[in-house]
Amino acid sequence: MKKGTKISEYCRKIRISTGLSANAFAKTKDVSHTYITNVESGKVDKPSVAKLIKLVNVYDLSKEDLHKLDIDPYFLGELENYSFFQKPITSFLENTFSRQLTNLIELELKPMGYRITDTPGLENKQSKRGILKIDKKWDIVPLYDARGFNPEGKECYIYILTSAIRQMIDSEYNLFIAKQMGDVETSIKYSPKKGKKKDIELLFATSSSRAYKLAEQLIDNNIYDSSIETKILFYENRRGKK
Repeated sequence: MKKGTKISEYCRKIRISTGLSANAFAKTKDVSHTYITNVESGKVDKPSVAKLIKLVNVYDLSKEDLHKLDIDPYFLGELENYSFFQKPITSFLENTFSRQLTNLIELELKPMGYRITDTPGLENKQSKRGILKIDKKWDIVPLYDARGFNPEGKECYIYILTSAIRQMIDSEYNLFIAKQMGDVETSIKYSPKKGKKKDIELLFATSSSRAYKLAEQLIDNNIYDSSIETKILFYENRRGKK
């Protein structure tokens, strides 16, 4: 069986295609220059599952990318088992994320009267973020896929819930969805962007009926900050641009 491309070679080509030096690329990814050098010199060509997860996030590797690489298939399977405990690997979990977000905005939100002003993932060609982060000023960075104003003119944050990549038992799935929602609510509640406790709307969107029902239950239990109006929107992901 023919081996795939070495991780070092593949990742180096990705970095070069951005036109950035190793140092500049490292800064855009919030990793050290040494890490990028180690990857592209071959020191991570035989990664553990944890190291593979970091590689996927730093170099925005898709599922198709991973299958082109010289990686033991066992590790790809393990990556699926571990990934829902880690930062969601968007290109792996949802390699159609940009299409989903575009269709959600154009076919659902705008017709309802939402005005979208910020879509960081689409504008900067970044992967969907799913982990709480702190910036250089030690402020919490708000988690959202789109931001703007709802039909009533209230500031609004929109987040697409990441669906599971494998069949989960109910307890696992409940934790998987609840953690996403909790992290997003926390990031906005304590972010400087929220300002002086002004009322805002937090809209979670999903094309999964299972996630929708669970999110509805969490919202109905009133576990969120009272100054944040939390809603859930179910949308048909098969519509629109493919």
